[in-house]
Amino acid sequence: MIEIRDGEILRDSGAAKPVPPLPGIAAGLPGDLLRRRPDLQAAEARLRGKLADADQRRADFFPRFSLNGDLGRGSASPAAQLGLGATLSLPFLDWRRLDLKLKSSEADYQLAEAEFRKTLYGAYREVDEGLDGRRRLAASAALQREALRLAGRNALLAQSRYRAGETDMQSWLEAARGERQAREKLLDLNLERLKNLAYLYKALGGGASPA
Repeated sequence: MIEIRDGEILRDSGAAKPVPPLPGIAAGLPGDLLRRRPDLQAAEARLRGKLADADQRRADFFPRFSLNGDLGRGSASPAAQLGLGATLSLPFLDWRRLDLKLKSSEADYQLAEAEFRKTLYGAYREVDEGLDGRRRLAASAALQREALRLAGRNALLAQSRYRAGETDMQSWLEAARGERQAREKLLDLNLERLKNLAYLYKALGGGASPA
């Protein structure tokens, strides 16, 4: 707010203090930082679970028995040594049912793999968008800081000219208003940069080391 006291225009007493530098994002961040994202961890867990289920289905094709290391060498046959008997039930003989189960498990795994890839590519896209926005906002903030510097210089010149009687008070007021607007725009940009930083932290699954 511009304050006028005793015919003099005072500088904005509510001027914003300099904003401290934003936390950095280190160059060359490793891609495995994305592993910290909860959605990727969940998708990976589902994928591993489906793979384990498919492996179990394959194991069901084979009979289950325990080998006895103390069997004598004089047994009549391997079947006799293993104690299997003549009526051994082999699961892989029911191959049609097991084959259908295996195909179903493999289909579930392929679906989980597709979902994992979709989540992973979405994470990459979010990080790319966040980094691109960070660069654009940093460039805009640099330009706005220069605009604020020039606006402040213009306000000081208008003040000097007014006091020297070379211009009227309205010109000074307009110059001071331009400086204030430039400062407000810079504050808005700094707010957008903070929002962008929060978006990046979320996309990376947490904070990153300062640049």
